Amino acid sequence: MLDPATIGALASTAVTVLTPLLQKMAEGGAEEAGKSVVSGLLEKLNQRISHTGSQQVFKDLANNPLDADAQGALRLQLRKAMERDPEFAAFLRQWVGEAKSQSGIAQSATVTGNDNTTTQIAGSGNIVR
Repeated sequence: MLDPATIGALASTAVTVLTPLLQKMAEGGAEEAGKSVVSGLLEKLNQRISHTGSQQVFKDLANNPLDADAQGALRLQLRKAMERDPEFAAFLRQWVGEAKSQSGIAQSATVTGNDNTTTQIAGSGNIVR
């Protein structure tokens, strides 16, 4: 069984990875190849969460990917599902890894010392001030 901190972090990471995928689908801006990858990832997750009671919150987030309340609601439902079902936690960990690798976004930062600031941005059309 995973500890609560790990479960919380995994739920948060899943929603963080899921949100831009849903936004791509909502905007219709994903290329055809990307759409099939995104659709496949979303379908895999959708099938699995239908057994956890998270179906409605997933639909709510799909309808409005940038809604912070919907993101929070899904995080909570994912946490509850992982607490009840360690197999779901293993699935979600695998799904996050697959989604990260197929979305083409991979970021990492190694920071040492004191008073460091690190910023990472993915996507297009971002403005940094």
